Amino acid sequence: MRSIYAAVAIVVFAASSSVAWGYGATGHQTVGAIAETVLTPFTADRVHKELGMTLSEAGPWLDCARDVKPDASGKFIYTPNPKYAAGCARFDTPAEHAALEDYVQRNWDQCKGWTNSQHCHEQYHFADVAIQRDTYDRSDFGTNDHDIVAAIHAAIFVLEHDEPTPPAPKPFDIKNHREALLMLAHLVGDLHQPLHVGSLYLDGNDRPIDPDALTDPTQAQPNAGGNWLDDNGTPLHTEWDAVAASWDPAHLTPEIVTASRRVPTPLDDYHDWAAHWASETIVAARSAFAGATFTHDGLPEHHWRFNVSDHAAYMQAKEATQQRLMVEGGARLAQILNVVWGSYKDPSKVKPQPYLAKGAEHIDAWLAKSPAEDSLVEAGDVSVFFATRALIGTDDRALVASADDVYSPWQVALRFSPAFGSDLTPQTASRLLRLMGRVSTDEDQFLDPMKQAVVDGGRHRPFVDYPNRPGCPLTWPTLRNSGSYPSGHATLGWLWALVLTEIRSERADELFAKGIGFGESRVVCGFHYPSDLQAGRLAASALFDRLHGDKDFRDDLDCAAKEINHVQDPVCTKRDAAAARLKREGEKKLSGQDVPASLHSMN
Repeated sequence: MRSIYAAVAIVVFAASSSVAWGYGATGHQTVGAIAETVLTPFTADRVHKELGMTLSEAGPWLDCARDVKPDASGKFIYTPNPKYAAGCARFDTPAEHAALEDYVQRNWDQCKGWTNSQHCHEQYHFADVAIQRDTYDRSDFGTNDHDIVAAIHAAIFVLEHDEPTPPAPKPFDIKNHREALLMLAHLVGDLHQPLHVGSLYLDGNDRPIDPDALTDPTQAQPNAGGNWLDDNGTPLHTEWDAVAASWDPAHLTPEIVTASRRVPTPLDDYHDWAAHWASETIVAARSAFAGATFTHDGLPEHHWRFNVSDHAAYMQAKEATQQRLMVEGGARLAQILNVVWGSYKDPSKVKPQPYLAKGAEHIDAWLAKSPAEDSLVEAGDVSVFFATRALIGTDDRALVASADDVYSPWQVALRFSPAFGSDLTPQTASRLLRLMGRVSTDEDQFLDPMKQAVVDGGRHRPFVDYPNRPGCPLTWPTLRNSGSYPSGHATLGWLWALVLTEIRSERADELFAKGIGFGESRVVCGFHYPSDLQAGRLAASALFDRLHGDKDFRDDLDCAAKEINHVQDPVCTKRDAAAARLKREGEKKLSGQDVPASLHSMN
């Protein structure tokens, strides 16, 4: 880690004019623009509301913070550096200046053990792991509790919690979601700049050495992420920061967009992703030094000339590596945000009451078991999975499938609104949303005997059976552990189609098509096999028939239709009041407050 460099190296670093800036403004803006193509609609909406800008605009922010310094009085002042004015222009307002100054002041000198000229917030941008290592490990030389991986973890921690957020892990001081987003938008880009993670160390004879193999790792000579390696007058780090002039964050090529959407989402715990990606970057960093030799004749101590036999070929290979890593960095920034913020969480935390008693229909008595591994059905399912991978990143159907990856009634209603012929919102269809919330609870308990978790023998999902294949953004981190058979999404989609057709029968064709398509989106995404959908729709038909036998359901459906058709009915108004009372009592019970011994019936 740079904070434990040998004393002589620290002195040289303090005198050096080169600073590890990560990808330049264009590079960070490009990473953000790539991420925008992979965000789900719901995640994108929340990110933009929190930031007040796009991820592309936000990308350079953490580098702009480097221009904040205390004046003679100790007051922190942001003074824009003309060299980086283009990337920081978005933040050239009094409010943004104040935000930058506040962030830097809180993250200036709280890191324990920092001993060089870089202040704490500047050290969040990198690690210095020897390229001889195969993985990022916090026990290795070149890592610490405030390096780039730790900083990403801290930003994710803040995003996981509702505001006001608890304090970020020490030593980080992150004020709110916006600040965490601004950090993350930049740091994930830095994580995919090879010289921000993988580092070359040299011995006294200018030969690469592994500091972790030494009794005293500080005897290995660092090069500040390539800043002390001179390549024809330019620090090597600067060359790796610079991206090709053809990269334009405002006009991503179709090839880049396609490639970004085809980056698979990891299947392990997202809290481990930053360390795993850092490991990949360490390996990638080897290419930055491959075939090179190092000489220091005529240079200050701890500075070297970087020599390669074919410089043009080296730069061409560098650009290819950069393109791959920037595409992965943008996609992975989106993957983090999708999985942390992509799934809607009902703030009330009160599960709606079902219409039917649990076990009212024994689905396991008549629904076929999931297909056997060696069956013709299984073979057909797998064939369809592989055939539909070509849709990801190349077809609008995949974008529809990603947008269909929603569960809460108000989100699903938005997906069905075009087929219904009018908007279904909490303002226009509150009764319908309440009804479908209860129906969703019925669905859960109806499928429960068949919908087994993987650990209990449930069917693996396609993306689990065949990892590293392109698919839709993952918004539910527990999806990989949930059984694939039958498809709850297909069940839900068909239930919505059946219910809405009861209200507006003249739209039956459109609604049934959407109900089928809503389920088929799961196959496009790689979240389900076709036979999962078939079982889900069969279950939905059986459940809907059972629901029609319940007077409470029929009355709610009648009132939902009247609300949508602007028909006033005093009986429905009373039912609204009873439902609101039940919800309040449920929330009181959840919070531990006193509730009546018996809840009033809605009938």
